Amino acid sequence: MLASQGYVTVSISANGVNGQDYRASDGGAQARSELVRHHLDLFNRWNTNGDDPFGSALVGRVNLDHVMLVGHSRGGEGVNRAGIDSSSSDPWQIDS
Repeated sequence: MLASQGYVTVSISANGVNGQDYRASDGGAQARSELVRHHLDLFNRWNTNGDDPFGSALVGRVNLDHVMLVGHSRGGEGVNRAGIDSSSSDPWQIDS
C-alpha cells in the first residue's frame, strides 16, 4: 500500500544487533539507530550518485525529504532513537 503511494518501503534486518543487545545498557537502541541512519545514508548515495547494487537506477528517484520509520518492539525503539539522533543537516528528513 505504501509503495503504491510513492513510498520506498524497506525492511532492515537487525539480527546482528539482536544477538548482542544484552551487552548494551540501552538494550541496543543506539545500534539500531545507527543501522537505520546508515541505510538512510545508503539511499542518499544511491539517489545522488548511484552505486552498487542498483547502479544508476535510483538516481533522482528517491524522495528523502519526508521519511517515515516504522518499527515493532525493539525496532520501534531503534527508529524512535534514529529520529532523535538525526539532525536538520542530514540529507534526509524524518517526519515526526
